[in-house]
Amino acid sequence: MKEVQVSILGAPAPKVRDTVYCLNDVPVALDKLGTINQADASKSYELLWTTTKGAAGTANVPIVSTATPGRTPYYVSQREVGTTNESSQMEIIIDVYEVLMPTAQDIETCKDVPVSLSATAVTNGTHKVADAGFVWYADDAATQGTPTAPTPNVSAAGSTSYFVGQSYKLSSGQVCTGPKAEIVVKVNDTDAPASGMVQFV
Repeated sequence: MKEVQVSILGAPAPKVRDTVYCLNDVPVALDKLGTINQADASKSYELLWTTTKGAAGTANVPIVSTATPGRTPYYVSQREVGTTNESSQMEIIIDVYEVLMPTAQDIETCKDVPVSLSATAVTNGTHKVADAGFVWYADDAATQGTPTAPTPNVSAAGSTSYFVGQSYKLSSGQVCTGPKAEIVVKVNDTDAPASGMVQFV
């Protein structure tokens, strides 16, 4: 019987992990999410990258952008250096989430008549979200807020602005926050009636 030798070509697939970002976060380099699987210490491997599934990869690592909400796949394979032995392509998913501005209405009241602040959540699709509640701010420039709405001061006439944003908690535990909506509370003065006799006709 004739002996037949079979060579199995290929390379171990690289190690990959997906990740999530808030809109405009600074992303980590993609080669931190796809790394060489050194299954055989006697061999050298290299990574090949592409943004199109099934397309030939190159050594150029794609640049991740977080400027637009949505899901972007990247593909990476591992090849034994100096050979054509290449693994199957592995997918890395990058999800970017945008938190939209809530809607809120201005409030007008009379002096010493209490009012409460409220807002309405706004979402628009899978990656434009809000589920971790509202964040209330002392002013438009504030970066740290509180989940509890402040109580407007109605003891004096005048207008006061309050600010509220939405938040979304990623699977990584990071909380994304969106732009702030302004709520203007206008307190009108109410003068006491003039003293003296009031005649009704």
